[in-house]
Amino acid sequence: MRRGLTYLWTTALIIACCTGCTGPWQAVDRGTGTAADAMRTTNLTARTRTAADPRLQVDQRVADRVARVPGVRRAAVLVAGNTAYIGVELAGGTQAGLAEQKKLAIISAAKAVHPGLRRVAVSANPDVYHHVQGFARDLAAGRPVDAVWRNFRSMVERVWPDVK
Repeated sequence: MRRGLTYLWTTALIIACCTGCTGPWQAVDRGTGTAADAMRTTNLTARTRTAADPRLQVDQRVADRVARVPGVRRAAVLVAGNTAYIGVELAGGTQAGLAEQKKLAIISAAKAVHPGLRRVAVSANPDVYHHVQGFARDLAAGRPVDAVWRNFRSMVERVWPDVK
């Protein structure tokens, strides 16, 4: 009997305490919906970012300028904050590593177009170029940025582990 009353009082206390809880998820958009509708809308917009999210952007102007560097056939550029990630395809299909002089020319070209860049990561690996190009296509197609961002961060950690 005593145990039953303890459970009853504990349950009543929990219900009484939680009833007064309020938060942004309980906001009601007056005249258009209920608290549940407001919660669904809030959660949806909080988790699903669009390509307009400033966290990850395609910068075609930088890509066009980098592609004009001698020895570079094409470039794909993604900018996250003040860091540019550049994948280049070298002219002549060379698979050799990127010479330091050419790398510096690519970095200079990127910073000339986008002066706010503090870090520029460059790779001549064909796989990196195709991955960056694929991420740019995904963003242009309207794929949620969070999904693209996770895949992008995974690639960055493998290719440029020292870039944060």
